[in-house]
Amino acid sequence: PIKQTHRPFSCATSITCWTRCTCEENEATMTRFFVVAMTFLLFDVEVIFLYPWAVAYTQLEPQSPMAGLFLARILFFIGTSVIAYIYAWRKGVFRWD
Repeated sequence: PIKQTHRPFSCATSITCWTRCTCEENEATMTRFFVVAMTFLLFDVEVIFLYPWAVAYTQLEPQSPMAGLFLARILFFIGTSVIAYIYAWRKGVFRWD
């Protein structure tokens, strides 16, 4: 790492200056923030995929083989997402301390 002799902002400044601070504590906070933000985006995109599926699923016949296939696919999609969320939770991705 490159050492700076002059810091324009201290690490105690507001969050608006976080890109200019070079403290190790702030870098850890930035990394945690980006991980949580990316996790939010991942689950947000998942919800966007659920809407068209729900619209298409309601137009299928209840006992058709296609309805079972649609249901199996979405259950797999949701199941893998729940497993990923539990894995991230146990790894401590959502902890801020």
